[in-house]
Amino acid sequence: LVGSEMCIRDRYIKGKFTAYVTDKLYAHCAIPKDIKWFVKQQMRWAEGTISDLKKHLASVLKNKEMSLRNKIGLLYQGLMYSQSLAILASFIVYLTLFQPQGLISTILTFLVVIDTIAWLGLIIRGMQVEKMKIDFQLIIFSLMMIYIMSIIYAYSTIRGLLFRRGKWIVTKRRA
Repeated sequence: LVGSEMCIRDRYIKGKFTAYVTDKLYAHCAIPKDIKWFVKQQMRWAEGTISDLKKHLASVLKNKEMSLRNKIGLLYQGLMYSQSLAILASFIVYLTLFQPQGLISTILTFLVVIDTIAWLGLIIRGMQVEKMKIDFQLIIFSLMMIYIMSIIYAYSTIRGLLFRRGKWIVTKRRA
C-alpha cells in the first residue's frame, strides 16, 4: 500500500493523475462505537492532514508541471483542519482582552464567521445527501460541535505540525 500511495502522489505531483469528484461521490461507513472513538478518529484525520501537507509542501510548490490552481487546492486541503486555530485564537483573545478593538477584532470575527458558515454548509449538505430532516435542534447541535471539536482539531493540528505522525489506530465501529 505504501508503494502505491507513493506512486499516486508522484503521478499527481508530476501532473499525470486526475481525480474526478462530484457531490454524489461519498463512502458508506459505520458510525464510531462511541464519542471516545469518534474523537480519536477526528484527531487522526486532523493530525494526518497537516502532517502530510508539511511532508509534501516543498515538492508541490517546486513542481513546475502542476498548475497554480492545483497547488492552491492542495494547500487549502492540507490546511482544512487548521481553521480551528482561528476559532480557538479568537476565543482566547476575547477572553483575555475583554472585547478587543480595531483590526484584531475585525480579522478574528471575520475568520470565525467564514469558518462557521463553511462548516455549517458542509453539515447541511451532508444532511441532504443522507436525506436527514434538517431542523433547528440539529443546526444548534452542529454549531456546538463546531466549537467543541475546534479544540480537538487545533490540538491535533499543532501536534501534526510539531511531531511525526502518530500511530494508526483503527476506529472501533458500532455493530
